[in-house]
Amino acid sequence: MAQDIATPPVPFDFELLVGDHLRTVTASSNSSRTDPWIEPERLKLRHRIGRGPFGDVWLATHHQSTEDYDEYHEVAAKMLPPIREEHMKTALEKFCELYFQCQGAARVCWLLGISILNGRVRHGLCILFSIWEIFNILCETSLYSLYIFLYSQICIIMNFYEGSVGDKMAKLREGRISLPGVLRYGINLAKGILELHSKGILVLNLKPSNVLLDDTDQAILGDIGIPNLLFGSSFLSSDMANRLGTPNYMAPEQWQPEVRGPVSFETDSWGFGCTILEMLTGNQPWYGCPVGEIYQSVVEKYEKPLIPSGLPSSVENILSGCFEYDLRNRPSMVDILAVFRSSLNAVANDGGWIYLGTNKTMAKSSSTGYSQWSLSKDHLQVGDTVRSRKLSNSCNPQNMEVPEGNVVGLERNVDHGFVLVRLHGVHDPVRIRASTLERVTNGLGAGDWVRLKEEDDKHSPVGILHSINRDGRVTVGFIGLQTLWNGNCSDLEMAEPYCVGQFIRLKANVLSPRFEWPRKRGGAWATGKISWILPNGCLVVKFPGMLNFWDAPRTVLADPSEVDVVNFKNCPKMIEKYQHVEDHHWAVRPVLIAFGFLTAVKLGMSIGKKLGRNMNANAMDSESHYTDNQNASPTWTSSVANIFSREGVNLANGR
Repeated sequence: MAQDIATPPVPFDFELLVGDHLRTVTASSNSSRTDPWIEPERLKLRHRIGRGPFGDVWLATHHQSTEDYDEYHEVAAKMLPPIREEHMKTALEKFCELYFQCQGAARVCWLLGISILNGRVRHGLCILFSIWEIFNILCETSLYSLYIFLYSQICIIMNFYEGSVGDKMAKLREGRISLPGVLRYGINLAKGILELHSKGILVLNLKPSNVLLDDTDQAILGDIGIPNLLFGSSFLSSDMANRLGTPNYMAPEQWQPEVRGPVSFETDSWGFGCTILEMLTGNQPWYGCPVGEIYQSVVEKYEKPLIPSGLPSSVENILSGCFEYDLRNRPSMVDILAVFRSSLNAVANDGGWIYLGTNKTMAKSSSTGYSQWSLSKDHLQVGDTVRSRKLSNSCNPQNMEVPEGNVVGLERNVDHGFVLVRLHGVHDPVRIRASTLERVTNGLGAGDWVRLKEEDDKHSPVGILHSINRDGRVTVGFIGLQTLWNGNCSDLEMAEPYCVGQFIRLKANVLSPRFEWPRKRGGAWATGKISWILPNGCLVVKFPGMLNFWDAPRTVLADPSEVDVVNFKNCPKMIEKYQHVEDHHWAVRPVLIAFGFLTAVKLGMSIGKKLGRNMNANAMDSESHYTDNQNASPTWTSSVANIFSREGVNLANGR
């Protein structure tokens, strides 16, 4: 049944009924640009055609009229979550900005405007909610929240498309799309994502049902960055504000962006890869797994979705790169678009690809090192200051063959070739492979640990530098921020670096750490070992010196500004050095105790055997002396007898 929508008094002015009073909220508009407002009386909702985590999509009729004609167009109306009155103006301004940013994007769903479902409750609207549903809402929310739920929703009006890639897959017998078709749709999709990225907009909700199809069977990006605008917003509930996508398609940093983030353009590379895999296989990544299990696989176990076997090596390679745990190691949309274009031409020539199942195992992401995609993001130019590239997150020392030098010459294909570098003290330029060098600007390079000179209570002061432009503009990942921090290199200073394998402990002056941290039996902070470093500098720490039980977490997180490195050099006393030995594994103390016990037993047995041998020797000496005495008695008797016989004494009868 179609629903009428109440009319606001004037464009961008709307009334909200609270109790018995009408309140008017005004959303400002920029008069110098086209007005995105669509008068609600010109819209008529017909029926729901889709449901997602960020709102339902309805088929609606948009009535446009002038003095000469009347037109009726089918449109799609996305009903966003309810918004409180005091936040309505901010929400409208943000969506209006989105509207203007998306104008002119060819591969993105065309935004027609914005409207509001608001005003007095009509009798038809009340029928939509059963008594049981309203009772459940009342149990969970306040009466005011229920009122807001019924009365005030923003509608984003978009061009209506007959179907999506997800709909097409549902109609196919095996639910899969041919490789040429996947590559063609992938090219269309990558173009649309690139258009949004060029405007600073993240998608964050890529999936086949959000890839629409036009009349010429070309893919159109249907999600226009709504999650990017909604997450972290003060005008939504905390649950909705932190919902950054559909779990099966979410990158690791999307689950906890303030902790495991930041979300960036490469976050969309993960969603793109999941969408392509579903087109190829007909199955969702992590199909059938509950949300908690997906979280464990993606976030805690660093696992990747399975990739079909037999794909062209270039396609398989870039899909595997899309699922790198560290977003800095994922390919950009420019890389993806280039590979898909070249692969489409190759597939057209060799006859295509047949689905034969998925690979049994996928190599997990490495906690150190770089991928080919991360190495290709920084393009060297003549005049750049460079140095030897340091191994990411690694404690292994590197030979700095180029402590610092200047690029004076480039080969034609510098990304895969060599550059000429002039080094201090060397007369002739040195030819060096470009992939072994990193650009340095004002003493800073991508991957360096940095600290803000003026700390901000909203986030950690220590983070990792993601990029630095030649003019000094930087992007940095900090714990506490959902997106990259943008600023100038003059705001930063070098910080102590951390690497995988180091032992760390909370600083003595930290009484209430950002994350939970275990204590030893005596109450002192435990010492842990860094097992992973997230892109925002958050440290993933294990405690090999503590025995974990089933209910104890295997890892904890740490803010780098709150910890100190622990090693034998900074353990001055012998007892501290021994305690640090115990930190390497929980079995050190039991093994030492067992070794000491066994040593004591063995020593006791050895001493016992020696004492026994001595006692036996003494006993034998005593027995030998007694025997000698016994053997000597007859000789003495016979001598005496001889004496008496010579004297004529008869011993036998005593006479």
